[in-house]
Amino acid sequence: MPVPPATRTSPGAKAPTRPPVRRRERQIGGSQRRMADLQPGLDFTNVALRPYANVERMRNELLRCYLLSPPASEIPEAISPFTVQYISCVLATYPRCMLSDGGLPPLVHRAQVQGQEMPRALANCFSLVRMWYQAVPGSEAMVAGMVEQEMERLAGKPPGQGDYILLCTFQAYLLYSIMIYFSPLPNTSALKYKTMITLSELACRTVRNGFSCAAEHSHTRPPWETWIVAASKRRTFVTMELFRIAFNAGRLLPSSVTSELGDIFASGNRALWEASDRDSWGREHDRYLLDWEDGMLNTSELYRPEATAQKERVERWVQSVDEFGMMLFAVCAHIRGR
Repeated sequence: MPVPPATRTSPGAKAPTRPPVRRRERQIGGSQRRMADLQPGLDFTNVALRPYANVERMRNELLRCYLLSPPASEIPEAISPFTVQYISCVLATYPRCMLSDGGLPPLVHRAQVQGQEMPRALANCFSLVRMWYQAVPGSEAMVAGMVEQEMERLAGKPPGQGDYILLCTFQAYLLYSIMIYFSPLPNTSALKYKTMITLSELACRTVRNGFSCAAEHSHTRPPWETWIVAASKRRTFVTMELFRIAFNAGRLLPSSVTSELGDIFASGNRALWEASDRDSWGREHDRYLLDWEDGMLNTSELYRPEATAQKERVERWVQSVDEFGMMLFAVCAHIRGR
């Protein structure tokens, strides 16, 4: 096929301009810009949750296995090594979710990382997680040092921060801990007991302001921002509890779940968690309230439902959950039996 001759321009003529190349918009979680601009005007500064009254009891339960020897009369909870293996396989994937464009671990809500400005704790976490998994041979010590420095910065933040900032700090510290434990870099230190103690302290700071809001207890619809923070807190606390089981089992420490895990509302409703904007979330929440006129499901109901009505509630909940909720259900069934 003959090649067309090249066009020539006279010395004074302007070269023809090419049409501007439009950059392809980055997809976020398989969606286009519809998910990228969730809802303008999200404000997490005035979130109001119900303060949690049993923080000191929870703190004692979390820290006891790292600071004190268990009493001789105490019988540790029997957790199968297969359950520990299942938990470990699932949790190890959470930091890796952040490697792909738009990927998120299931404890972080999409609204937390989209909009005008991502919270510093999560922004740094995304960057450092990618550096960790993509570290060039020979740079591991430098990357590990940067992660350790960031974790120290998070641990040193004053406890009087706003509820949303405390949540993001707790989430980032937990993701670093999971990453270091399940995906250690060559020639770097293993996860330390001190890290688990700090993680427990950050959990108590975050939980002190509450796991839930007044609207959830009065069977009404809360503001979307309030629900996002409450739901993310519950998911993050559940993730930490499961991580403690895996870590303690690996160190031959007593493994058990705290009583707080059974007290909180069960996490995992897919439609509410994945709603792309305020209006669609409001419609889903209205349907949710109709489905749960008998009250929201507590995690303790997943342990061993005896009555027929309780089994019906559990089955109704299972029908609506995402992968995180199904994982929670499986672990509760493994540990406490159904």
